[in-house]
Amino acid sequence: MNNEVERDEILKNMADLCSKYRGIIIHETIFIETGIDLLISGYFTNNDKIRSEDLHILIAHKSSGISFSSKFQILSYLLNTHFIDFKKKHPKFLKSLDDLMNIRNKVAHRRMLVPEKIIDFDNDTIHLYWSSTKKGRFVMETEILNSKVISDFIDSKNKIYHQLNELIDLAENR
Repeated sequence: MNNEVERDEILKNMADLCSKYRGIIIHETIFIETGIDLLISGYFTNNDKIRSEDLHILIAHKSSGISFSSKFQILSYLLNTHFIDFKKKHPKFLKSLDDLMNIRNKVAHRRMLVPEKIIDFDNDTIHLYWSSTKKGRFVMETEILNSKVISDFIDSKNKIYHQLNELIDLAENR
C-alpha cells in the first residue's frame, strides 16, 4: 500500500508540473497573439478609437473566426509587401514565430507520458506524446518539457515580442 501512495504522489507531482509548464507556455504566447492583433488593426487604421474598439474586436474576438493561422498569413503578407525593410532586418522573424507557436500547439494538445519506472521522475522533466503516421506506419512521437525548455521558450518569446513591438510601431506610424 505504501508503494501505491508513493506512486499516486509522484503522479500528482508530474501532473502538477505538466500543468505548470503548459500554463507558462500558453500564457506567454497570449502576448504574441495580442501583439499580432494590434499590428493588423494598427496597419489598417491610424485612428486609435477605430483600431482599439472596432478592428481589434473584429480580429481578436473568438466569434470572428480569424484563427491564428489566418493572422499569421496576414502578418506574412504585410511583411512581404509593406514591411520589407523590417523583414530584411529580422529575416528569421516569421520562422521563429512559427516555431514558437508550433511548440505552443504541441504543448496544448499532447498527453503526458508516464514513464514505465515512475520512480525515475526527476521533478523537472515531463514527456508529452502523441500518435501519428509516417510513411504509412503508426509511430509515437514525444516532446520533452523541463525548466531549460521553458527558459529557452521564454527567451525566444521575448525576442519575438520585442521585434513585434517594433513592427507595431512601424505600422502605426506609417
